[in-house]
Amino acid sequence: MFQKIEFHIGYALFNKEKGSVLETYKNGIVALTYAKTHQLPDVVHYDDSLEATIRFEESIKEQLSEAIKNDEFKLVYQEKVNGLNGKSLRIRSVSKMAQ
Repeated sequence: MFQKIEFHIGYALFNKEKGSVLETYKNGIVALTYAKTHQLPDVVHYDDSLEATIRFEESIKEQLSEAIKNDEFKLVYQEKVNGLNGKSLRIRSVSKMAQ
């Protein structure tokens, strides 16, 4: 009955001393794309910190992709123990990436 409406806003401010109108437009698109892909409810402003965040996220993705390709993950089991009686409560598995 009700339809969910979503909107995302990304923008960049034009500064003729720092760049062209085309570059400002592209930066606004980057901010909008970031807002959409991260499902952010806020307005996203393009600035140097957003660019650094995007580069950092991309480097993490690349590192994880390489680690998967090179079979660098190993499965480790961790036991959770009751501190009062020393009995095992549960065991969980954790995937760790080799350093």
